[in-house]
Amino acid sequence: MKTLHLEEQESLELIRHYTKELEKIDERRLRIINILSQLNSSLSDAAKEVSNDVKERKEVMRNSINSFTDKSYSIDWTWTQKITYVLKQKEHPLTKKEILTELKNLDHQIAQDHNLAQRSVGATLSRQTKNGKFKVYEDSKKDFNAYALPEWFEANGQLGIEY
Repeated sequence: MKTLHLEEQESLELIRHYTKELEKIDERRLRIINILSQLNSSLSDAAKEVSNDVKERKEVMRNSINSFTDKSYSIDWTWTQKITYVLKQKEHPLTKKEILTELKNLDHQIAQDHNLAQRSVGATLSRQTKNGKFKVYEDSKKDFNAYALPEWFEANGQLGIEY
């Protein structure tokens, strides 16, 4: 290998030139790191969204399977019929939240539109309690109200022992 002899001025110019080139390379490297960081963050967010979507779809599929396996339940029933069915199946008073959970397990349409189901179940329970189709069971020990069928109550208004 030959040795290159440069004058001091030429040597200084080359050092300045390659120092600038190194600075440019370092700037590009930092931009690339920033872009990669943003991409990783976006990928992480996208992965979370996909994961949540997969969980929701699994739940819908699970609910769909349940609705097909329980042949005595019909998605075409009124809300009153659906709630009555759930109470009869469970054979004990249920809170509004428990009724909704059971209905979601039976009916994929309810699982897909939780807000509509929540409003509809709440309105039906309120209206049909006034009409005598359901009765409110107040559990003083647990400090919550649940809904029951009227035939589950004794003449004195107490919940029957079997429920």
